[in-house]
Amino acid sequence: CKLDAPPTAGPPRAHPARSMAVLFVLLLCGAPPANAQTCAFTMQDINFATVNTVSGTPVDVNGTITSQCTGFATAYVHVCFNLGKDNPLSLRVMNGPSSQQLTYGVYKDAARTVPWGSRTHTAGWQHQSDRPLGGGPGPAVTPYYARVPSGQTGVGPGSYLDTWSGNASSAVDWGGYTGTPPACGSLPNYSTALPFQVTANITSDCSVSASNIDFGSLGIASLQAGANTTGVLSVTCTKTVPYSLMLNAGTGAGATMANRRMTRSGGSETLNYSLYADAARTQVWGDGAGGSAWVTGTGTGGPQTGTVFAGL
Repeated sequence: CKLDAPPTAGPPRAHPARSMAVLFVLLLCGAPPANAQTCAFTMQDINFATVNTVSGTPVDVNGTITSQCTGFATAYVHVCFNLGKDNPLSLRVMNGPSSQQLTYGVYKDAARTVPWGSRTHTAGWQHQSDRPLGGGPGPAVTPYYARVPSGQTGVGPGSYLDTWSGNASSAVDWGGYTGTPPACGSLPNYSTALPFQVTANITSDCSVSASNIDFGSLGIASLQAGANTTGVLSVTCTKTVPYSLMLNAGTGAGATMANRRMTRSGGSETLNYSLYADAARTQVWGDGAGGSAWVTGTGTGGPQTGTVFAGL
């Protein structure tokens, strides 16, 4: 701001109107400019890391949104975080190999019972936060909670991704206030972008269980004539994952694939038996040693059973 210097020739003369004008201009020049009200938001990416669909347990992660607000004359800033137009919110998905989809959810509470929604959903589903400004312009942190639910056995291994680009469905509404917090729909700053990504990697895994094989009570005649029975192996593998079921010779002293041995409880006597992969009992079930065979398959995500044929 620049003022013309008064003339130097002649005696000074008082000029009230001009003096008032100069004073007014000086006041204007000396007034500091008003600070712009601004807020910036950063959300951590949601990284579920490794997801095991065979384990039967959900995968939970937590994260935060950082808010940095400056230039406000009000006591508080009210912030409304919007997430998605999905309805129901359980349909949020990450996309993976061969168009497969892995479902996940994002919540406002640690118990993961209140979904985080947006202005397009039922009132109150927006994730709201009130930022007090009395402590200075430092950042404020708002937590969120995410989960990949269990029971998703129909998806195969690989990397899964969902990208929130920060459009109207992933955005923030905010504004300053003093007194009662305003409603989310009345905030002056609308749809500030909130971009982030959701990632997960489904690992290949299998779980195996087996029933006991019981020949029952046998007399001498039955032992001499031979006896047959069966057992069951159950395997659950990640969808599309190939597996092989192999059996070793067991723990009986001197046992082989063709002649496994049971040891008498409380003694050292042994009884030979064999395990087969076929009902005709011609293919010894082993691990390839001694010409033995094994059983192969491909995981479906659910339990698959196979019969073990046993004979004395």
